[in-house]
Amino acid sequence: MHVKVDDRAAFDVIGLMAQRASHEIAPLAEVRITVLGSARIGFDVFDGADHLAAVGTPEEALDCVFARVYRRAVELASLKGWLRVHGAVAGADGHRVAVVGPAGAGKTTLAVGLLCEGAAVEVDESFVIRDGEVMGVARRLHAQPGTFELVTSASWAADAPAFGRSPVRLVDPTEHGFPWALPRAPIEHVMVLRRTEGPSRMEPAPAALVVQEVIRQAFPVLEPRRVAVRQAANLASSAHCHSLHAGPDGRAPRLVMDLVDARPVS
Repeated sequence: MHVKVDDRAAFDVIGLMAQRASHEIAPLAEVRITVLGSARIGFDVFDGADHLAAVGTPEEALDCVFARVYRRAVELASLKGWLRVHGAVAGADGHRVAVVGPAGAGKTTLAVGLLCEGAAVEVDESFVIRDGEVMGVARRLHAQPGTFELVTSASWAADAPAFGRSPVRLVDPTEHGFPWALPRAPIEHVMVLRRTEGPSRMEPAPAALVVQEVIRQAFPVLEPRRVAVRQAANLASSAHCHSLHAGPDGRAPRLVMDLVDARPVS
């Protein structure tokens, strides 16, 4: 992806899209975006010769560029047979875990906590699946307000770039000394994430529950429902299935690490 931005303020904001994750696959297409204008007169966003939008602020320009690039990426992935799913992926000691759950379930808080526990966090927002293989969709971790109150050991992320009114902290693991790679490989564990007001806990889950949640959290682009069902079933059948209930005690990341370290979950 190539983005040309003349205005310095817009350049700084749109630069928040940049991330340094390493990939195992070669690029499938090239996207060239141009952003012209300034905060005084507004911005015009182009994809090649196509005028995408006229917007008023650098933040709106970022939203437009982000939507265009990621839409193109997931369409190409869909044509190659991949299904995008709302979830997080992390690995430790050669074991990979995929976590699925709705917005607000705590995937980013879990991901930041796993970083602090020494896991190799890949993504906190979405991944693609095909025939039992999983690959993360590259994006900085989006830590919402409250994340660092739950993960007190993540004070290192307090200086991550802030975006929006809330604001959200945009965390690139490589900027804080962590490795960041997005392999294309099977996973060993898949879990459904839920919030709870009680103690954090993990328990075995039937594969049917995982299949239902993967389908519920899928972002179909061009795929018919039968494809989503088949890919979800392949994922659940190739991994151990769990339910993870994340409570305010902040112990959910430790439960995941205990699982992949093959130690008894305490």
